[in-house]
Amino acid sequence: MGKLRGYWIMESRCRRTCRWVKRVVCLGLLLGAAGYASAAEAELPTGVDRELAIDMSLAYMGADAATAKHVRENLHVQKTTCDTSLLLPSDLRSGSGIAWQVILSDFTFTQPKNDWIESSRYVRDVQVTIDSATGTLVEIRVLPISAGRIFPPELTAAKEASRLRRDGEDYVGYPADTPHVSFLSVLDTADATVGQASKVVVRLLTWRDENSIASGSEVRTVWVVHFYGMDPKGWHHGHVRTVYDAQTGSMLRTGCSPGITYDDLREAGWTRQECSRLTGQTIPEHVWERHSPGR
Repeated sequence: MGKLRGYWIMESRCRRTCRWVKRVVCLGLLLGAAGYASAAEAELPTGVDRELAIDMSLAYMGADAATAKHVRENLHVQKTTCDTSLLLPSDLRSGSGIAWQVILSDFTFTQPKNDWIESSRYVRDVQVTIDSATGTLVEIRVLPISAGRIFPPELTAAKEASRLRRDGEDYVGYPADTPHVSFLSVLDTADATVGQASKVVVRLLTWRDENSIASGSEVRTVWVVHFYGMDPKGWHHGHVRTVYDAQTGSMLRTGCSPGITYDDLREAGWTRQECSRLTGQTIPEHVWERHSPGR
């Protein structure tokens, strides 16, 4: 696993109340210092203002000092209503439904060479959404460079959770504590790069895998990373989903499940002819009507 990236808190933050400073510093130490034992038990803050939302966004990303300074000069922050289709079913989440949306412009991703990819460096805009009442990380999105439809379409979180449950995976909910490993750190071991995908969708969830010999039914806090808009001619049909342990950074699962069905493609407005052209495979009409393109 790549070296954990540090995160610093600007000196001006010290003028905030002690309660907020302690929470932000704890979050920063949590993501920036390997082996910080007590940090694993840090609780999320309740009631998040604009500045704390920015601090938390940079900490979840795992931004180092230079990156944090740069993106602070190129960010946009607004309060918005959460898109409920992005959230887990209501019994698995808490929060007000009102969130801070923090846009980190020109964020630099540097992924080292590993067993799957060559070293790479990409600059992309990132959108971090944090519930304003609970401090829950709703999601991180590496935004598309250009407008237009992305193949394959993104599943709603509820549809994704329902399909995975049939295969023994279960999204239990959102964690009440903070992760030990940042999003940038788990990218160090990823089997895809930010540059290979049109967009990347990331969620921090509690999860269990009934089919796993290693973890069994143990509930873990995990990073779930979706790479959408990859080369559709690949084995993954344009979509890779990878699950990482948020406390150790180890990869727990990777593949293209849950499968994107032809129903999903039709609902998103794709035709059989378009999908055949993109994937380089002729899709017979009877197959288009009843089969998934991949699992």
